[in-house]
Amino acid sequence: MDKDKTINQAVKNAQKKARQQGLKVGGVVAHPSDPLAYSLLKVRGNIATVNIPASKSPTKKEVRKRFPLNELFNPNVASREADRLFFS
Repeated sequence: MDKDKTINQAVKNAQKKARQQGLKVGGVVAHPSDPLAYSLLKVRGNIATVNIPASKSPTKKEVRKRFPLNELFNPNVASREADRLFFS
């Protein structure tokens, strides 16, 4: 499996695990359309609000976004999945 396919599959696997096991408020989350990782701030229905505090933001300003909850994943899980897929 090539690198891009491995990453895409790892993200899909991590999204599936997140839907099955849930994500914790305060935990690290990511969205496939965004290169940054965020903290899960709150969930209302299927909309998740995520943020990067100003102290950790590259711009030194808080970054706050909303994403569909079912599209989020834990980037650490995706990384482990990518390793598993690449080395299996």
